[in-house]
Amino acid sequence: MVFGGGWFGDGAGASRSAERGPAVGAARRQSNCRPGRCGAYSGIGGAARRSFSFRSQTGAAGRNALTLASLRPTGHNEDRIFQTRKRTGSMIKLTRLACWIVALITASALAEENSLDWPQFRGPGGQGISAVKNVPAKWGATENIRWKTPLPGAGTSTPIVLGSRIYLTCYSGYAVPGQGRGDMADLKLHLVCVNRDDGKIIWDKTVAPKLPEQANIRDGHGYASCTPVTDGKNLYVFFGKTGVLGFDLEGKEIWRADVGSRTHGWGSGTSLLLHGGLVIVNASVESDRIVALDKKSGQQVWQASGINESWNTPILVQVGDKTELVVAVIQKLIGLDPATGERLWTCATDIGWYMVPSLVAADGVVYAIGGRTGGSLAVRAGGRGDVTRTHRLWTGKKGSNVSSPVI
Repeated sequence: MVFGGGWFGDGAGASRSAERGPAVGAARRQSNCRPGRCGAYSGIGGAARRSFSFRSQTGAAGRNALTLASLRPTGHNEDRIFQTRKRTGSMIKLTRLACWIVALITASALAEENSLDWPQFRGPGGQGISAVKNVPAKWGATENIRWKTPLPGAGTSTPIVLGSRIYLTCYSGYAVPGQGRGDMADLKLHLVCVNRDDGKIIWDKTVAPKLPEQANIRDGHGYASCTPVTDGKNLYVFFGKTGVLGFDLEGKEIWRADVGSRTHGWGSGTSLLLHGGLVIVNASVESDRIVALDKKSGQQVWQASGINESWNTPILVQVGDKTELVVAVIQKLIGLDPATGERLWTCATDIGWYMVPSLVAADGVVYAIGGRTGGSLAVRAGGRGDVTRTHRLWTGKKGSNVSSPVI
């Protein structure tokens, strides 16, 4: 079980509620409540499903500690979905945390751990579910810590795991929390490879950003918020206006693609996903598009426009023998053909605000939450055109502005 990207504090402790069954760790950090970054750590154990959020508490010497708290279902027909709830003042302040990557000791055999990769944001399928059992329910400065390694910079992306290696992104040289603003000319982006067994940095690939970058990103979110993805042969990373980059597993850059040059006060926060020979990126901030790139060359294969105010990473949904790509934008969900980018269907959300949380899906049904005022809905995939009346199964008034659900 690995944590990283500069959001894990020293002296971390955790406690688990008295639910039955072992908890299984999961996918996404929770930090300051803002578009594109907050997320639910999820878990499933025994016969009971549950999700967890990590909250910050002031620990010894003013350090932040993390508390593992079980959460209750949202009610109505949304009771299949578990989500985090915003707690004022309790979200992790990224600007107060050191840049570390931490591995927790699990009771599972190393052989079992190494057979379970975590290749993308929110894990296999992007659903925030892990099959690993017997993960630790509590940890501290020394308890259940296998190793702890300082990183070359700060970051708000999550690590991915492939075999005995961990890959993650960070940035240094400019606007690093706790280090002063500095000179933008010194900004460096990093793709880092860490040995999973002992925490030693195997290599650190420095990427020159496309300057000028935005001078300020709210709440110190920084310039490395997008989680990498791997197909087991290569790595693919997204650094906002700097672009999407392909690397081999030893950190050699293969290609670089531009997907737009716009910036936003919250920065870039969507992560990449793979489908067949494509790397797919939600470049809503950069160009109001979803863009599919060829994995081998980085050349654009297709683009879908009209992706407005969309802060979430799209998901792939199986519908019979076909696959659909689904993304949430302001006031609606959109289903696309992931091979061509063709728009297949749209569905009104009845949520007036932008959509930040990741979507989840099961049995061909897509579940979405979002909006500052809260809201939720379920839509059966596979329709064509406007499916609001034909495929929208239910709507609810409960939801979350930024944290992502599990099912």
